[in-house]
Amino acid sequence: MIKIISGWSEAGGSTTAHINLCNALNERGVETKFFGPHDFSRGKCNFGNFSELSISEDDNLIFHFLQIPDHIKAKKIVLSVHEQNLFNLATTNLKKIDTIHFVSRHQSEYHNIKNYNKPYFILSNVMDKLLPNPKTKEKAVGIIGSIDENKQVHISIQKAIADGFKDITLFGKITDPKYFEIAVKPLMQKYKIKGPKFSENKQEMYDNITDVYFSSVKECKPFVIGECKLTGTNLHTIEGKNYTNEIYETEPDIIVNKWKEVFEI
Repeated sequence: MIKIISGWSEAGGSTTAHINLCNALNERGVETKFFGPHDFSRGKCNFGNFSELSISEDDNLIFHFLQIPDHIKAKKIVLSVHEQNLFNLATTNLKKIDTIHFVSRHQSEYHNIKNYNKPYFILSNVMDKLLPNPKTKEKAVGIIGSIDENKQVHISIQKAIADGFKDITLFGKITDPKYFEIAVKPLMQKYKIKGPKFSENKQEMYDNITDVYFSSVKECKPFVIGECKLTGTNLHTIEGKNYTNEIYETEPDIIVNKWKEVFEI
């Protein structure tokens, strides 16, 4: 069995990635369960709270956003890193780790992986099942993601306005209220921008927008780039950012087969 054990299971990119990976593995006959401290993921995959977690020596483990205790014994342990500065590899206990998973090349370079005597691999997250459906509107912008200073939502709004768009919607939760009040809310009021709202139905969201503006300062491998590729949505990003040059694997079978290879299943 594969057990995905994360220190974060509330709404967010890594949680979506783990839900999708858990489902993709189970759908292909690999028994998998996702464990975390928040119940957001319950009902979305085979999920259990930390209180339901037990580990045996026959388990294959994927740890994320957690320190791995020295007493843990398992068949194989992978540390899956989805972050940059939010998770410091230099202060992480790597004694029990067999290999490290990164979601992008530039992320592995950020963590200076070559300084560690550990094998590693780079593999995309499993994307949501999205289709390039006909768009319901002719010209509409979505600005997708958490609303905080790193995402530079105000820059995305300004660029969309400058390009002549009038139908603009923010899709995401406010994670930095001060930034929202100072930098984003005045623009929303001035240009009559809709939202912000968090949509769990991504297909419906992409069916209702033709363009996405994404101006994040730093990312490991944002879902929105792969989602625009899957749905045929025009993507506008900041030129020169490392994350725009990464390869996005959107075929679940290839991703699952790589995980099976890692765990020798």
